[in-house]
Amino acid sequence: MTGEISLNPEAIGISELAHAKVNLTLEILGKRRDGYHNLSSVMQTVDLFDIVTFSESPDSSEVIVTCDDDRITPEINLAVRAADVLGQKSGVTTGAEINIQKRIPVAAGLGGGSSDAAATLRGLNRLWGLNLSIDDLTEIAAEIGSDVPFLVRGGTAHVQGRGEDVTPITAAKIERFLILCPDISVPDSTAKTASVFSQVTETMFTRGQLSSKLAARVRSGGDCPPEFFFNQFGTIAEKLFPGWGEHRDQLMGLGARDVVLCGAGPSMFTVPPSKELGTAWHLLLTSVHRKNAYLVPPAPTVTETSGSAQETGRRIDRVGSDYRGVRNYFRQLESAGDRDGFRRPRNPVERPTASFRCAQPRIPVYRHVPDRVHRDSSLHIFSRSQATFDR
Repeated sequence: MTGEISLNPEAIGISELAHAKVNLTLEILGKRRDGYHNLSSVMQTVDLFDIVTFSESPDSSEVIVTCDDDRITPEINLAVRAADVLGQKSGVTTGAEINIQKRIPVAAGLGGGSSDAAATLRGLNRLWGLNLSIDDLTEIAAEIGSDVPFLVRGGTAHVQGRGEDVTPITAAKIERFLILCPDISVPDSTAKTASVFSQVTETMFTRGQLSSKLAARVRSGGDCPPEFFFNQFGTIAEKLFPGWGEHRDQLMGLGARDVVLCGAGPSMFTVPPSKELGTAWHLLLTSVHRKNAYLVPPAPTVTETSGSAQETGRRIDRVGSDYRGVRNYFRQLESAGDRDGFRRPRNPVERPTASFRCAQPRIPVYRHVPDRVHRDSSLHIFSRSQATFDR
């Protein structure tokens, strides 16, 4: 990720955050007559997002969509389709200008394109004064893409059918997700999804019981243990994405117990057992191993009013504050290391940005010893015997 996120709600008028998603479970029930597959999945949005802004186009009846990622062409941009479908449904002939600032990795299994489409429905609903409810937009979203209906509202939900049957449930009790996006070449999201489903066989079909059990557990206020997580595509991930297993093993080598494929891949996630370990694992992945990784909390459900520009600004301020907290944590960790007699390297490496740019502390650079990870959640995670430092 490069560049700082700066947002002036008053200057841009209307804006929406398009959150990424992870699948806590993903089961394939069977193939439909229309060629698609019936799925059962417990899905959760996370606080990794694109920013979609909207403005009027008084001199044109066209909807113009721009994106700061050249790989997202109009032909594959679901936001373009969302604008077309909403315009046809509502009969609006007024133009609009839509700009997408990409932060979610492309074709990674995180639903970035679908979330941009969902944000487009919400944003144009406000810009054009349609006064459609979230339920109305969810129904329209079913004509755009399988993940779009869920992403209109987000939060935690049990999603069934092709993706059109969305049942919101109580927020899952998960503090944070560590998402790893491996550097694996994949085609655009549309071609990738079709390729992944072409590898599905009848032996992969289930009755969806695991998703139903987890949804019931979450709905009743119970915990959300990672051992309940499952993605059927994970059983063929190495076949789909050669080298995927090496990235998974590297994450597990840090101490992660349950690593789950995100959607149709190739991204993967784990739930760190503590904030301190999650922060340490994220640091190892981004600074030492130079991986594209994100440590993010779950995102809340979108309400009828939560998409306002003021709310968007507050959300970005809060996320920026969270990353400042991470920065301060590493400063404390460095100080703890100094007190224990650790010697800093001559050329310490600054941690590259993951989601937002902020001032980075200078930290010791070490080679991790996977089988000797200290699982204590206290501040001082690594001792002299558990990490060897480059000098």
